[in-house]
Amino acid sequence: MFNETLIREGYANTMTIPPNVMFQDSFVKLEREARSKKKGLWADNK
Repeated sequence: MFNETLIREGYANTMTIPPNVMFQDSFVKLEREARSKKKGLWADNK
């Protein structure tokens, strides 16, 4: 899924709007991983 790739690479935030919650847990996990690895939007711009 393209949206999953964007989140994994740190170029998107997770947003869940019921009733579309099927991938919520996995997207939140991927966003947390991207943030902790400082990928994409979360990178330190030096």
